[in-house]
Amino acid sequence: MALPFDILSNIGDILSCEHDVETLRALSLCSQALVPMCQRHLFRTFCIPNTSGRDFTGIERERYLDRFHQILTSSPQIGAYVQHLHYFVDHDDRENGMASSILERLTEVTAFKIEYRAHKDPQLFIHWKRLAENRRLASAITSIIKQPTLCSLSIVNISSFPTSILASITSPLLDLDIRFLDIEKSDSINEALALRLNQVEGILPCLSSLEIRDSEDSATTVIALAGKLFDFSRIESVVIEWEDEEPISAAKALLKLTPVLKVLRIRVNTEINTCRGIADCILQGAHQTLTTLKLDPGARGFTLGLPYDPFAGMIEELRMLSGCCDVLEAIAVSLGCSNVESPLSIDWEPFNEVITSKGFPCLRVLTIEMTFIWLGPSFNQAEVEKDCKMKCYQQLRKIRDIPDLDFRFEAKVEEW
Repeated sequence: MALPFDILSNIGDILSCEHDVETLRALSLCSQALVPMCQRHLFRTFCIPNTSGRDFTGIERERYLDRFHQILTSSPQIGAYVQHLHYFVDHDDRENGMASSILERLTEVTAFKIEYRAHKDPQLFIHWKRLAENRRLASAITSIIKQPTLCSLSIVNISSFPTSILASITSPLLDLDIRFLDIEKSDSINEALALRLNQVEGILPCLSSLEIRDSEDSATTVIALAGKLFDFSRIESVVIEWEDEEPISAAKALLKLTPVLKVLRIRVNTEINTCRGIADCILQGAHQTLTTLKLDPGARGFTLGLPYDPFAGMIEELRMLSGCCDVLEAIAVSLGCSNVESPLSIDWEPFNEVITSKGFPCLRVLTIEMTFIWLGPSFNQAEVEKDCKMKCYQQLRKIRDIPDLDFRFEAKVEEW
């Protein structure tokens, strides 16, 4: 006796969650009635690859896209099944219309990531005008960003991305991920266009999460346009990652616009004063709602010309926050040092003190990830990691004795 269709549909959902592609393909061969259900899962995620990795050469990519184009031509309904789209921009796409043709047929995308990954190209970014040389390609990209189904947008390594495209978003966009994105500076025309388009729609896309991995200048541009392009007032999760030495002013401006922030991750990848000013940013208002704080100095213990400090100023910042973050439930820190310094030489007492001072009354989870850079000859990684963990763990007894605290400590060794 055949199983009811709703049970088969639930089975399909489970297989999709487990990424069991082979079983889904086999299930689609069992009955013609099951084909649409299986296709929805099989084509839910689609990637247009680039040729900078090892998976595809230029010819292989062309064949791959040609094959998928044939599938869309014979079964056009599949274009509506693609919900998660990752498009690696390739220079050949400016002349070859295959990528454009595929993008035009994907009509119900919910998560779109467009990314340029340099391959034998000294330029990290690709200029939008170079993409716009193929008007069909630029139009297809713009159309996906304007789709009413779009909930998540990620733009990576694209220079002078038009403000007008961001202004044309009409969907209830929730997640915005900006990584090394150089946004076109807004002149009066673009500002007017942004205001006009959003006034016609009556609402601004209201974000729930925001990631900025960029230079301070571009981040400042995004923040300045917040009231015109996006509503930041309901953002609950923010990731900030900069390689500049002074990202604090932009971070302050951003956190002032996020009154209900719950999760904050900050990674500042510089060699000096990596954590200085972070507490000041949080105390702009986020301390009243923040439940999870993740800090990663990024310097990995190498401070040029300065005394060795694996905490990179983090302890002083935590002291400033102590007694102010009454709802903070989880703290995660990533630290690093070289094997020149023995794990036993790390002074954990100030960290013990600030965590056990009762300044974080709701703290329930503390995670420490310690990375040791190995500069010597070959070594047994598992044994060295175990030894480093044990030596650090022994010095954290005060924290380990805190009642009801879920304390996790991980040590890993990376070869320089």
